[in-house]
Amino acid sequence: MIALLRGRVAQKDVEYIVLDVSGVGYAVYVTPQTMAQLVEGEEATLLITENIKEDSYTLYGFLEPSQRQLYSRLISVNGVGPKVAMAILASNDTERLIDAIRQGNVAIFSTVSGIGAKTSQRIVLELKGKVDLTGSSGTPTEDPAHQALVSLGYSPQQASDALRGFASDMPTADKVKAALQGLKQ
Repeated sequence: MIALLRGRVAQKDVEYIVLDVSGVGYAVYVTPQTMAQLVEGEEATLLITENIKEDSYTLYGFLEPSQRQLYSRLISVNGVGPKVAMAILASNDTERLIDAIRQGNVAIFSTVSGIGAKTSQRIVLELKGKVDLTGSSGTPTEDPAHQALVSLGYSPQQASDALRGFASDMPTADKVKAALQGLKQ
């Protein structure tokens, strides 16, 4: 299983890039937002999700773990395939999509081409409670400080809220101490 690719962006097409990894060119489908952040000729690291079918093998690339996790959750919904999931991710930022699922906002998904009212409702219904990938601040659940707070008994949402506003390069111990002080107030 390919989980990560690091290489030079050899080519940018409409829907995908070609990532040259030690002389091997991988076609990796990305959202328009990701495409805009990648520069042809420069090095890039993409988190990868594979889609293997009987007649095709496709790679999808993401810059952030929360994007890849939301993509994986979206394709688990009946009626949402990889292309529709990428269209959903292209329609809004990850944080806004997660908030829409939490709040039951089906309208945000209905605006995406290829998604009707029933699929929008199914997305919200099936993913509500399963999308604690990031808090509204964008704190990834892979953050050791977030994991520490959850292991202390706080909910993922409480941990995300408590860590809102801290610099990502702040030492983990300092983040946990400051978050605990905020939670006690």
